[in-house]
Amino acid sequence: MPTVLGGEEGGAGAVVVRWGDGQGDRYAVFTEAFSLGRGPDCRVRFYDPLVSRQHARVFPDEQGVWRIEDLQSRNGTLVDGLRIEHATLDRACEVRLNEAGPALRLECVPPGADTRRALATAGPGTTVAHVRLAPTGLDRSRGSGTLDG
Repeated sequence: MPTVLGGEEGGAGAVVVRWGDGQGDRYAVFTEAFSLGRGPDCRVRFYDPLVSRQHARVFPDEQGVWRIEDLQSRNGTLVDGLRIEHATLDRACEVRLNEAGPALRLECVPPGADTRRALATAGPGTTVAHVRLAPTGLDRSRGSGTLDG
């Protein structure tokens, strides 16, 4: 459960994580650091062999700016198509775990009313996002497919 509400002055705001499941868009809102991967302690959890147990981490730095870092994953993390070790998330971007792996959309929401609105829409207790790839019709060579939450 998030312990710091990003809607407070001086906070980092929030990150909205979006993915599609073939039946519509799904999302989760985070106001504190979270990890992406297959591991049981990841707050955005994937069920995909191309994703490392601890693949990447998203966190606010000391100035309240959201950042993403690859956690020395085997297959890498890409932000808007560029492989990164770490990057600043200052706008909406696509994050892909491995060139042929699953993709998410991350959107930074500044502190204040926008963050409070995002949290109110998502509801309390949004702590783990389960992302599953569609079992059929997936072309892994080009990184396309459907995500399920």
